[in-house]
Amino acid sequence: MAKQDCRVILIVDDDAECRDYVAGALGKRYSLLFADNGADGLAIARRSRPDLVLLDVMMPGGEDGLQVLCALKQSAETKDIPVIMLTGVNAVTGLAFDKDILGAYLGAPEAFMEKPPDLAVLKSTVSRILGA
Repeated sequence: MAKQDCRVILIVDDDAECRDYVAGALGKRYSLLFADNGADGLAIARRSRPDLVLLDVMMPGGEDGLQVLCALKQSAETKDIPVIMLTGVNAVTGLAFDKDILGAYLGAPEAFMEKPPDLAVLKSTVSRILGA
């Protein structure tokens, strides 16, 4: 079955369950690429130039999502790729993480969403960002 939209989304998340959850929501409409760590995600983004990156904030070992976001936005090759940050920091730390304040502070991601994301909100946000 052909994808309804030929756009490519890169999902970068160390949590396989979250990758599968997001892929289930978006895989029928978009072509998907996957990475389970920041370094691989950055390499795939540079090589494939996806239309959108869904990027986990907290990833162990090596580059986390914030480092990958900075690298993407500082590179002429990838600076225009929209990024949606996914975070489970509230659930993990119990801190009052404000995704709107952090998103405004960073100035680069198109959206911040709590993990697991609400699939209806995710789909509509992706559609809005991609103009699809």
